[in-house]
Amino acid sequence: MVSYISNFVIRFPRIILAIAFLVTSGAAYFGVTGVSLKVVLEDMLPANHSNVELYKEFRSQFGGVNNVLVEVENIAGDIYNSDFLETYREVSDEFYFHDNNIRPLFEAANLRKTRSVAGGEGQILVSPLMWPEVPRSESDMEHFKQIVRGQFLGSLVSLDEHSMLISAELSEEVDSREFVAFIDNLKSEFSTKDVKISVVGRPVLLGTVKKYLPQMLLVFAASVLAIAAVLLFYFRSWVGVAVPMLVAFAVTIWGFGVIGLVGYNLDPLLLLLPFFVFATVLSHSVQFVSRVFDEIENSATMRDAVKEGLERLLFPSTAAVITDAAGFTVLALVTIPSIQSLAFICTFWLLTLTPGIIVAAAFMAVLRKPTKFRTTLPGQAALAKIFGLKTSRYVFLPAFVAALIAGIFISQGLKIGDAEGSPILWKDSQYNKDVKKINSSFDRVGTDVMQAYFSGDGEIMLDPRVYHQIEAFDRYIYERVLPATRAQSLVPIVKNINMVLWEGGPSYQTIPDTEEEIGFNIYMFRSGGEPGDFAAYTNPEWSIGKLSIYTGEHSADTVNALMAAGQEFLNTYQFSDGEPRVRFAGGQIGIIKASNDEIEHKENVLLIAIIIVIAVNLLWLYRSPAVAVVIILVLTTSHFITMSVMTLMDVGMNLNTLPLAALGLGRGVDYSIYMADRIRDEMRHGHEFAKATGRAFNTSGIAVIVTALTMILPLLPWYFLSPIRFQAEMGVLLAIILMFNMVGALTVVPAAIGLLKPRGFPFSTQKKIVRAMVG
Repeated sequence: MVSYISNFVIRFPRIILAIAFLVTSGAAYFGVTGVSLKVVLEDMLPANHSNVELYKEFRSQFGGVNNVLVEVENIAGDIYNSDFLETYREVSDEFYFHDNNIRPLFEAANLRKTRSVAGGEGQILVSPLMWPEVPRSESDMEHFKQIVRGQFLGSLVSLDEHSMLISAELSEEVDSREFVAFIDNLKSEFSTKDVKISVVGRPVLLGTVKKYLPQMLLVFAASVLAIAAVLLFYFRSWVGVAVPMLVAFAVTIWGFGVIGLVGYNLDPLLLLLPFFVFATVLSHSVQFVSRVFDEIENSATMRDAVKEGLERLLFPSTAAVITDAAGFTVLALVTIPSIQSLAFICTFWLLTLTPGIIVAAAFMAVLRKPTKFRTTLPGQAALAKIFGLKTSRYVFLPAFVAALIAGIFISQGLKIGDAEGSPILWKDSQYNKDVKKINSSFDRVGTDVMQAYFSGDGEIMLDPRVYHQIEAFDRYIYERVLPATRAQSLVPIVKNINMVLWEGGPSYQTIPDTEEEIGFNIYMFRSGGEPGDFAAYTNPEWSIGKLSIYTGEHSADTVNALMAAGQEFLNTYQFSDGEPRVRFAGGQIGIIKASNDEIEHKENVLLIAIIIVIAVNLLWLYRSPAVAVVIILVLTTSHFITMSVMTLMDVGMNLNTLPLAALGLGRGVDYSIYMADRIRDEMRHGHEFAKATGRAFNTSGIAVIVTALTMILPLLPWYFLSPIRFQAEMGVLLAIILMFNMVGALTVVPAAIGLLKPRGFPFSTQKKIVRAMVG
């Protein structure tokens, strides 16, 4: 079969190139017109998790995921200044009238529905805090100050009284990049030496990432140029640069074409995956070109060299491609639609690498035989000694076993999820600074929220039992989970109205006993209001209720503590017959918990599944358990060392890092396969094991070093050049994966083969030859 393909390529190279050109052109069209760098939240969530089902059930009513917090700060003093309050009102109006703002869920001090409650002399006064005008006179400002300090400090007004907050919930259709542009324009208009505006929230984070996209692509482009420079240094021939680069770009375009054709939305953060594929294609292409150059001296024509190189390399190349592709397929075990789609797309993407090698062969077949080229490295003899059999067996092999054990131990400290702010951006980024500032300024709201819901038949939000349950749930969690705030719900409103009705006596700040009393209290508060004033707490039919508990961070410990406390409440609270029970967790905390659970449940499953798939592929291809064990030892060591580095770098496992971490296990498998295959090939040509290993190192091994260096060297500067922390850290981690797989392929594989003497390597034949010569 391999011989047939090789002959066909040599006979009809131009036909193959013409087909490749047409396919690449079509793929480029679909890639340009169909690829969308858009994040669809529902596609990023575990499909069957109870928190996701809650989110889907109540998102149209209460939102909770696309929440945006805006802090307007008076740098020059406190908020009790009419000019500052006017600026706040104008900023609030800009957000309120934004096309994607869900107005019933909008909260700000200048809204008509933001009311204070006061009473005395038989009267109840429910009046807007700062509507329709901001306070201007000295007496009005003093009255405003007293109300703020009594009812709004820590929620809409900061604890130091220098800032005011705006809370907006955006629709899922919001274009995050346009929204960030809107914020930038708003800041340029209203920010002065005395006024600072800080904005945080999921749409802002996603928009910031998209804003940095051109800089990310420039980092990729610089990496590609560095790769070309390394290839030119090694081959000293334009063929050695052009062929690998053209094939890598062609296969990358084919993949984008498939993405555009099926309409998959590519998360901007997962743009690393195409680079991941590019690196894999480049690795195979460099091996092929190097093998062809090895054959040129013994071949009459370029086509003869290409034919010989393709026949020798197509099998190990296909073996490595199938193994790499299987690693992508395993990602389908993650029950997140976007990752499942990505698994199948990237599987197909990698499988196109074998046709890519055939295209490379066809391209080289129409070229003239180069007169100047090189397939050696400076200091190659020294490298051969460093990576020789003796040091490999007595130094590198024990070192890898020790590294595997240490990696397994250290990686146990790997965190799931992250904490305050976003790990996507650098800690000193403006976004993360704003998150920290808002969380430190307000103690009754935070940048993360857990929502809990009530639903039933009829007007359950007039039922005193529900109000008592909300209060008990709030108290239970607040007393047990340190980062949690007091819940925002209808309970404080009803209790404050009740207290005012009883002449302000604190002992009457309680929940009324009947539905009629609760209904009257609510009526008093909403009188003079507008439809939708209570949309943040209940629906128009009063059949659904919500409470919100805020935190300033979303570490796995905090999220788990919130969920555990909520479950403990359900297990201990005395519910009466027919009483609706609280359901949680919605909001950002609920979504984070769902994602963390999926990662926790699938992280080890993916590891085991990928190892099994790789082992099965290697057994099928080589018919040797020993070869499978050797290569898997290299891959698992590299994987656990990478996990250990993530632990030491404080990089948590999340939905963005999970695919890359899982795929890293298979990345570099081609290094080991090419090395093992070349040793076997040399032994089959009559060379004893030590000499076969040396020849393999000086050919395929050097190509492995060059392939690895072409990726490692351009990846390291990412840490210093990328504006996105995620891209920078993943670049470093990918470099570590490649480095360990390279060293393992050059040292552990030969040493282990020599010790295990796997099936398919003709050790017994060599013994017979030696005996015959001695006899």
